[in-house]
Order: sequence, then structure tokens, then C-alpha cells
Amino acid sequence: MSSAYQYPTTVAMTGVTVKVEGTHASSFPAVHVCANATNDKGVTLTYDDSCSFTSGSYNPAVEYGTANITVNGEAVEINVKQETSN
Repeated sequence: MSSAYQYPTTVAMTGVTVKVEGTHASSFPAVHVCANATNDKGVTLTYDDSCSFTSGSYNPAVEYGTANITVNGEAVEINVKQETSN
């Protein structure tokens, strides 16, 4: 999509708690990250040991939905099954 957000994204968190609660908590991650495919337009996420991500029994609590994502200085692999149809 040429009209989609086409910029790099940097998110830094310190002392953040992300907790999904409620009836449908087990259906959703605490954080879902997707990035543009272009190398200079990815996502960089950093967080320290004081951060916490929980989402009921949903696993993983932090989802990486695309490639081109760096977390705490390391490239991460896609860790969610991609939907192939509606």
C-alpha cells in the first residue's frame, strides 16, 4: 500500500507493565508488532527488565507479526501464525 505508514518506528519502554485482562484476555497478546518490509522502515523496540507483558493464557504475550523487527538490539523472528484467509 503506497498510502500506508512508511516510516521507521522506534519504541522505548522503561518500567512499563502491559497486562490484558478480562473475559477474552486469552485471545489477545499484550503487544503485537508489525513492520514495513523495507530495511530502513522497520520497528525497533527496546525495554528493560522492569517491563512486564502478560495476557491471560495467550502465548506469546508479545507477538512479532512480520520480519524487520529489532528487540533490545536483536533481530527477531515472526512468532505468530499468519492468517491466510478471512
